[in-house]
Amino acid sequence: MTTVIFHGRAGQPVPRLAELLAAAALRDGRFSQTWRVFSITPVRGPIAAVTRVSDRYIRERAPMTVKADWAVVLDPSLIPHLGAQPGVHVLCAPPPPGVALPAGWQRLEVPAFSSAPEVLSAWAVAVAGATGLVSTEAAAAAAGAA
Repeated sequence: MTTVIFHGRAGQPVPRLAELLAAAALRDGRFSQTWRVFSITPVRGPIAAVTRVSDRYIRERAPMTVKADWAVVLDPSLIPHLGAQPGVHVLCAPPPPGVALPAGWQRLEVPAFSSAPEVLSAWAVAVAGATGLVSTEAAAAAAGAA
């Protein structure tokens, strides 16, 4: 089972992107779970969503208490505030000057930074391509069906 946590700010398509990854996994014949991390969020406040993908039925129903394998960060200004877990692969928009990843994180950058529908599709395909959890075709199809 692979766990992906999505981070962004209110108004960005964080929950939708997590749902697209789960839908793409189903299109590829895999099992998935996805949920939003709820809290009262001010305008532009941080939000998160989690998706789990596996080749087998996912029996775990507990909230994410273990480390994520991947972190997808739509707003890189959040990076300093994320829990530093060694070995996490991070897919993010280019960070602003002076923002560095915690030690042990590996970064892949996605140049898109918007919440327009076509950019959401680009993010979905980028997540699929980077993680290898689902095919890029399934991600594009899931994004197109959204």
